[in-house]
Amino acid sequence: MKHIVNLIPCGQMGGQKAGVSPAFLFLVLLMFPVQVLGQTSPENTWDAPPAYRQVEMDPTLVPIGKGAIFVPTMTTSLAEPVYLVYTNETLVAEARTGTSVLVEPGRYQVKVGSGTIEQMITRTVDVEEGHTSLILPDWAGLVINVIDETRTPIKESYELFYQSNLENYGLGYGVDEELGEELTTWLLKPGLYKVVKPGESFNTTRNFATLRLLPGELVRYTLVLDDENQNFIGFGILDEGTRQINIEDWKIRSEINGNFILNYFQNTESQRKEYNFTLTAQWFNQLRYITDLHNAFVRIILDEGLSFEKGESIRKYVDRIELKATYIYRFWEKVGPYLNLALDSKFFETNAYFDSPRDVYRLNTGGDTTHIYTAAESVRLSPAFFPLTLKEGVGFNWIIAKSARLNLNLRSGFGARQTFVHQSYLLNDSQTQLKPLQKSTLTGLEMLMIGDSRIARRVQFNTEFDLLLPESDTQTWVYDWDNRVRVTLSKYISLDYNLLIKKEEAIPDVQSEHQVLIRLSYVL
Repeated sequence: MKHIVNLIPCGQMGGQKAGVSPAFLFLVLLMFPVQVLGQTSPENTWDAPPAYRQVEMDPTLVPIGKGAIFVPTMTTSLAEPVYLVYTNETLVAEARTGTSVLVEPGRYQVKVGSGTIEQMITRTVDVEEGHTSLILPDWAGLVINVIDETRTPIKESYELFYQSNLENYGLGYGVDEELGEELTTWLLKPGLYKVVKPGESFNTTRNFATLRLLPGELVRYTLVLDDENQNFIGFGILDEGTRQINIEDWKIRSEINGNFILNYFQNTESQRKEYNFTLTAQWFNQLRYITDLHNAFVRIILDEGLSFEKGESIRKYVDRIELKATYIYRFWEKVGPYLNLALDSKFFETNAYFDSPRDVYRLNTGGDTTHIYTAAESVRLSPAFFPLTLKEGVGFNWIIAKSARLNLNLRSGFGARQTFVHQSYLLNDSQTQLKPLQKSTLTGLEMLMIGDSRIARRVQFNTEFDLLLPESDTQTWVYDWDNRVRVTLSKYISLDYNLLIKKEEAIPDVQSEHQVLIRLSYVL
């Protein structure tokens, strides 16, 4: 039997159907012509097709004696939490957004959303025989991409709070989209939200950002972190869509960014007028090809800059060439093998400059002096295009579990890294010796596991396990295992327990850190 669709408006509860006269609708249009006719559908913000189109594309047939419930997806069903169907407080089904649930005719409660089960949004719907009840979202979709200053996606986490009642919705993670991983889509009730660094208080005045979510809309934000200490240095919507060209399955983006800074000031002690300037330019190119089976990604970044200060020569400020290429073949929606290549180098030679002339000794690999730079004001550290670093990797992305109780994703593979050098040196801390850099090769197995679980109605568990195995000897293994449990004790009190277990490359012993947070919140 084909679909006969019942539209369930945002937040509508089951019950009697009220009729609306044509005269009343005509009067409303006369009173509010601009607002009604000029309104843009929130579904235009979705990555997925409109809700009614998703129902038409759904292959589920509604048999005689059955009805169906359909909750549309804003992004993809694998990126969003599953929805639950209850009757008389009994769970009868769970399904991914963008798919139908077949049920007996009757009244049902549908829970949609992120966070614990109690934080999910509940909608009541009456299902009729032979009909598909489409629930139109009045919730909002939120995607947060986590990157560093070079626009590289990084696997760092953040916490999300609902600002109105200080409600904690848990942890979110950045992913490596270049390896086929998909960002999680939060499904949330509309309102004001706050993003904070994990472990920070809700009322923190640092490492936070706020955003407002509107009913039915999907928004994408970008969180920029300092790569060294993971502090927030930027948050907002990067207007990338206007610079992206879509040609069928190809998405092409290219941009040139520049910056010029001139500082002019007078030294109060010497009364001398001094100045300096910095000139930088970046050429950013990204090419992506996406189909149901293939996902190819290429990114090229050329980053160059010069600096000049009065009394000194023009010097290199920044110099970088970066190339990344990834290919993924999705022979099954839950499994995708990947192959990635990367190159990192520079265009020009690198020099070290000294505040005062000095003697610098160039050494060989045995530690013997091969040359002395007498009263040198600068020395060359490396020629153009060196050091040159190449990275290769091959492996699989797995979706182990996708349900209301447990979500578990695994990436495992084999990686290699080579660093090529030619007349390249490292300056020691005292800036008096040049030690030669050596060619290096590193290979090993890698694994990343990310999961979350709704253990109970008020308990949520998050885990992230990152492992690198350069050799079979367990003493060489490097790993980082971050675990967090959040228990909502009441509307105003929650308990967080964080456990971090890590093994670093230079430290032979396993380290662990424990943290217990009691969060108190009360809105007057």
